[in-house]
Amino acid sequence: MKIYLAGSWQRRKELQEYASALIQSGHQVTSRWLWSETGGLSQTPDSVLCEWAQVDLEDIRTSECLILFTEQHGVWTSGGRLVEFGVALERGLQLICIGRKENIFCYGSGILLFEQFHSALEHLTNNS
Repeated sequence: MKIYLAGSWQRRKELQEYASALIQSGHQVTSRWLWSETGGLSQTPDSVLCEWAQVDLEDIRTSECLILFTEQHGVWTSGGRLVEFGVALERGLQLICIGRKENIFCYGSGILLFEQFHSALEHLTNNS
């Protein structure tokens, strides 16, 4: 299955490990941003950020599933992952949330919620 991982830039190294586990389980990870070395929002020129936004949208369009890694209350992030979740929701992709139901759209019918990534990986492995 082609899977896009949506999470905060600060968690990129953690998500790279999850991407590796998905690949080892036979899935394809479409999130090219995970392997970018450009830096965060404050360290990257606007023109590069614009290009990466387009790349992210292309990656979501080629996916069958999006896994959203939510944040705890009080953790600030730029919110790009929530936009990606919305795009995937509109496109009808299979949606999985890891963590808590962070906003109203996480309560939608058919959206799977897991506390830990490894539970989601087990689900994907048994149902793909």
